[in-house]
Amino acid sequence: MVPVVTPVAQGNRPQILILGDGDFGFSRSIMPVLAPQITMIAATSFEDEADCYRKYADTSKNVVAIRPNSNTTFQFGLDVRTLAQGEVVENTHVFDFVVFTSLALAWHRQSRILTACFSK
Repeated sequence: MVPVVTPVAQGNRPQILILGDGDFGFSRSIMPVLAPQITMIAATSFEDEADCYRKYADTSKNVVAIRPNSNTTFQFGLDVRTLAQGEVVENTHVFDFVVFTSLALAWHRQSRILTACFSK
């Protein structure tokens, strides 16, 4: 089931941060539904770019499918514990939604604290 995003405020379209998307398959799966309703999706992967392509066979296919959407940015090599140092966060002031694609990320104490700093 794909979530439907309701705009945060009249006339505003939300920005979504997706943490730990690995091969970006989750981001690809939600794009058809969410792209028209959002300002931006920032998709992240823990692995650096070379490792991500090497480790996950579908990374290339997913990135190519997503790239035409100008409202999607990618960041490779993002450790949630150093989230504030990543360019996705530096270039975006506030995220309306933060999606943890891994339960290990969601329950990591530092993840919850850091994410609270960057979300409404």
